[in-house]
Amino acid sequence: MDRMEWNLFLDCLFPWGETMLSRCNQRSEPFGLALSRRELEDLAIQGQQALLDTGRMEFGAGCLEGLVAAFCASPYLYQADYAAALGELQEIFYHWKNACRDRAGDQEILSAMAAAYDWIAHGSTDYLAGLDGEEIWSLIQTEELPGREEADE
Repeated sequence: MDRMEWNLFLDCLFPWGETMLSRCNQRSEPFGLALSRRELEDLAIQGQQALLDTGRMEFGAGCLEGLVAAFCASPYLYQADYAAALGELQEIFYHWKNACRDRAGDQEILSAMAAAYDWIAHGSTDYLAGLDGEEIWSLIQTEELPGREEADE
């Protein structure tokens, strides 16, 4: 498949691409972060793979725009690794959706993820990915990890 065919395929698969790119970049550019069209395409494909890996289905554009909104102000994100971090965060988001058994809405999960990323994980996606279901649910409800309050003091 040549580049023109690939672009046509992506335009059909992700017709919201240019609009989403504009909205995401409008939100993140004040923080020195922006995605290219190619990065957005790669993230869309990674998002589809994350859905397959977690056995989930998504109707609409997925969680990417919400991730940008929740994380763009993070002091731990830099342009050089912005797209890669968003790719990892997409995977973590769907893992968290499964771990809390859909008891929380997307915005609650995104808020808890962003708070944990900045204040507990200090920018470590590995830390977020390593949390178990009980810890995730506790974070969503209280933004604190069970049994770890003493360690933070």
